[in-house]
Amino acid sequence: MTDTRDTGGAKVPTVDAGLVSAYEATNFEVLGAHPLVLHVKDGPDEVAAAAAWLASFGAGSAVIITAWNPFSQSCSSEWNAAANGSLLAAVKAAGLRWEPARGVGLDGLWSEESYCVFDVPPDLVDAWLLEYRQNAVLLARRGEAPVLLWHPDHRRA
Repeated sequence: MTDTRDTGGAKVPTVDAGLVSAYEATNFEVLGAHPLVLHVKDGPDEVAAAAAWLASFGAGSAVIITAWNPFSQSCSSEWNAAANGSLLAAVKAAGLRWEPARGVGLDGLWSEESYCVFDVPPDLVDAWLLEYRQNAVLLARRGEAPVLLWHPDHRRA
């Protein structure tokens, strides 16, 4: 990610093929009372399991989001914890249900603490992507394979 786009004062790094591959190869682990691992491009069996899992929460969708490492740039553990605390406060202020989660690279060499948030309105997801400067979230909808929902500026590019 060496190139950037100007988005009205903020520089949004472009996402190269290697980073896209890393996102697609991530294990998105939902922790808590009813754990589940989601992947981009899950097959029919996993989609059915995720649909049943969402139904058990009475939810139609979920996003896995973090505030760690904005635009995939490493930050200190203290900074990441504070940013994730701010994100969790925003989730709670919106009155949304959530579970702890994490993204883990398939190589196991990195992970990011995250939140699985249920039934988030699309405009709020975009607002969080902008505010917390995240490249993408994982979006799971009942009956569909999970997908990466990219930062609004990446979608416009």
